Amino acid sequence: MRRVEDLTLKLLDGPLTEEESGELLRLIESDGENAAVYLGLMEVEAGLRGTLEDLDLAGAAMESVRRALAERIEDGVMDTLRSEAAAVEPRMYWSSRGLRRHEETRRRRRIVRISAGILAAAAAMLAAVYYFGAESGGPPRPEALVLEVAQAQGGVETSSGAAWVEAKPGTILGPGDGVWVGEEGYASLRCADSTAIELGAGADLRVERTDGALRIGLWSGSIEAIVAARAAGAPFVVLTPHAEMAVVGTHFLVSVAKGQTRLEVIDGRVRLTDRRTGGAIEVAAGYGASVCGGGDIIIAEALSAPSIPSPAGEWERRRYIAATSWAARASGAARRALLARHGGGRQTEETALAALRWLARHQEPDGHWDSAKYGAVDPSMAPSKVDAGVTGLALLAFLGAGYTHVDKSEFQDTVKRSIGWIKNLTVKLNAKAGMPGSVRDPDDIYYSRMYAQGICTMAIAEAYGMTNDPALRKLAQDMVDYVAAAQAPYFGWRYDPSKGQDIGGDMPMTGWQVMALKSAKIAGLTVDPRAFEGAMKFVEADTIDEYGREVGYMLTSTKDKPAMGAGGWDNTCAVAALIRLYLGQPPTDKPVRGAGDHISERLFTSETFNTAAPFYYAYYSTLVMFQLGGDYWARWNEAMKKALISNQRTAADGENNGSWDPYPKGFAGGGSHVVELLGAMRGGRVMSTAMGAMMLEVYYRYPPLYR
Repeated sequence: MRRVEDLTLKLLDGPLTEEESGELLRLIESDGENAAVYLGLMEVEAGLRGTLEDLDLAGAAMESVRRALAERIEDGVMDTLRSEAAAVEPRMYWSSRGLRRHEETRRRRRIVRISAGILAAAAAMLAAVYYFGAESGGPPRPEALVLEVAQAQGGVETSSGAAWVEAKPGTILGPGDGVWVGEEGYASLRCADSTAIELGAGADLRVERTDGALRIGLWSGSIEAIVAARAAGAPFVVLTPHAEMAVVGTHFLVSVAKGQTRLEVIDGRVRLTDRRTGGAIEVAAGYGASVCGGGDIIIAEALSAPSIPSPAGEWERRRYIAATSWAARASGAARRALLARHGGGRQTEETALAALRWLARHQEPDGHWDSAKYGAVDPSMAPSKVDAGVTGLALLAFLGAGYTHVDKSEFQDTVKRSIGWIKNLTVKLNAKAGMPGSVRDPDDIYYSRMYAQGICTMAIAEAYGMTNDPALRKLAQDMVDYVAAAQAPYFGWRYDPSKGQDIGGDMPMTGWQVMALKSAKIAGLTVDPRAFEGAMKFVEADTIDEYGREVGYMLTSTKDKPAMGAGGWDNTCAVAALIRLYLGQPPTDKPVRGAGDHISERLFTSETFNTAAPFYYAYYSTLVMFQLGGDYWARWNEAMKKALISNQRTAADGENNGSWDPYPKGFAGGGSHVVELLGAMRGGRVMSTAMGAMMLEVYYRYPPLYR
């Protein structure tokens, strides 16, 4: 296409040689997009000269090409080329990039350029056509949005009228303005409504409208956009030579190259229209589509547009939040794509759904789950009361599958009642007792209360993050503040709030608090970064060997030495590795990789299920191995799926249908600490079933942090 530009621009400056005329003819004849480039430049040149007659004058200079076209192209072929050219709206196309190329070509050849005044007038005229429409008058337009350059580096230019200048952060872009990114450049734009647009190398973009609706043209290169929610009548629209994409709030990528527009939808839905045929479809999250200048729209799962490597900064923060905003949980299309990508499928989804239905059937009317009622016991097999903790786990399982209290679904009421129970416990009971943010249930065993605090805080933070429900924000923030205050001064967490004292830390307990604070941070809640720093200090202090395999269970103070817990290293190794990963330690580091090796030697299989039912260990290990990916994940996932699917209770088991046993069949107590610490006996069937469901939601529940 660039060769067509060069030849056409040269022709506008003077005659072509016979060879050049023949080459231009072949290029125009072979490709409708090349014809669009040629006709577009001719139309812009006519506009610059001010009259339609000038198009004929310019055409007179093309007599040799016209003769060749008349001789070599049969009747009807040129009409087809013209119709394909018209589909890409050449005047709009060349009002930015074509004028820049026109200027550059004339400068290279030392030819006097068209005056800036004429160019500015032409650009203003073209902008008026697209900005104000065909007629004046009518109702007042919505207030214009402010679109500005947020970042620009590596060769980025912006235009206003005819002038192209180096882009600078803070530059305001209006209708008719353009942005061009060099081959080693990068730029990002932001809008007052928090919409953000990222431009990759080679991107050529023009702003068409900002009056309520935001309309941009992309003529080459790639963009990635995170679009704020918008009114249906004021969509965000992207035009390319082949397609038009309209959205009212979503996250997607678009690329234009090699005669094709490619779209990938990450979140939400995009309405895609083929500009030649008028055919339109809606592309959902997890799907991609391609349009090839008049051919069929091709749609498929995970048809990727090229990703855009970008520097660290505001865009990276926005992308991370978008990627971890749990949006894929609720989208069937996105879930299918992620399931296929990470090794899940129909069986894992059906098994997880059966587990959720068991949980829903056994929820108490007030919204909580009764742990002792469904098999929660201590090592002596006496009933164990840990209702707040298992209620938080059950809620996390529903949220992990995308079910919230505001979206209509089979489980909306279940989720709403569980949130209400936690809120009632926190606000009506503990806040009045001088403990705002606490989920302390006076009927629960004392050592379960900080576990419940972390688990329920994580659940409420995710419910808030998934829905942005203002009714949950204060509750979630109070719970986060309680977790932070309970930490031993910038170290770990134990059974009781530290009250500012050096009480050391408990590795499994600390794991839940870190996950709660991590979810809170992603949800936009306030988290003291020193809490994370302290947790990492605790993990380092409680790790015995350099490979991360041997991790202590508990430290009684910051000066204590780590020692192996009664359950061996398995639990604590997995928890410590997950904390390291969540707090930014890369998977290539020795303690993380060593933990992965340790877990790989202790897969969660049907055999281990029937000897120890190690749900607690398996839950943490599933999260760790998913983050490590590769062979680590492939081996773990295959074993984990088989163990859960084959050992889930079925319809033949009556009321237990859809659940998992919390401890091995035939287990009669006797103080087996391995079963106690690695399994779910203290939380009973509610705990094992919630954890099993979340393990099967791992494919879309949280994104990989390092892949």
